[in-house]
Amino acid sequence: MADYDEIRQTLENQYALSVDSETFGKCSLRIHRIVNPDELLDDERVLSASHEEMEWHPYWVHSGAAATGLAHWLGGLSLDGVCVLDLGCGLGVTTAVIAAAGAVVTACDHAPPALEFTRLNTDPFRERVDVRQFDWRHDVLDDTFELIVGSDILYNRADLPHLLKIFERNLRQGGAILLGDPARPLTNNLLKQIPEQGWTVTRREFTTAVGEARIVIVWRGDLSPLSRSWIEM
Repeated sequence: MADYDEIRQTLENQYALSVDSETFGKCSLRIHRIVNPDELLDDERVLSASHEEMEWHPYWVHSGAAATGLAHWLGGLSLDGVCVLDLGCGLGVTTAVIAAAGAVVTACDHAPPALEFTRLNTDPFRERVDVRQFDWRHDVLDDTFELIVGSDILYNRADLPHLLKIFERNLRQGGAILLGDPARPLTNNLLKQIPEQGWTVTRREFTTAVGEARIVIVWRGDLSPLSRSWIEM
């Protein structure tokens, strides 16, 4: 596996990078980002292509309010030794927060550049982080996890059945799912469909150092005491 310097040099050859010290709950981290992420998001080829026409969209470049809010929530949790799946890890900010809190993390994204940023941002915790390319529409994970997290992953109606299969297959009994909530109308509509499949869904709103945030909590059956501690903080 490439080391920190190699990964950073590869990314600097493609993007203008910034690196800043950022605090999420109890975790203080150095986070690498793209200086002008909107340049990629506003590319005409991206704007004109449908989800089906592009193998992956560059949504990973932007760590928005949903991701930031989720990272702040997770930064306040006790996760020592907990097995966590980070779906759509993007820049790896959430993965870094979880790993800094002591968790063993599988970080997944379909976009190869996102995987490199995740490796860069989680380098201090690399022994606890497994970064994998993963297309939730087609790929299958055999592992199970006590906690599944994701930020702004409910943006396409066609993805919901695939995500529900992952929840059913990969969440351990008594485990919980925490989703950063962008409060988009489509996301709200998709969240209303999840209880129809036997899941419990609830929202929590809270205040972070950078503003208001909200998360969605999803589970099935009885929560374990550890899972309950994560959602009742």
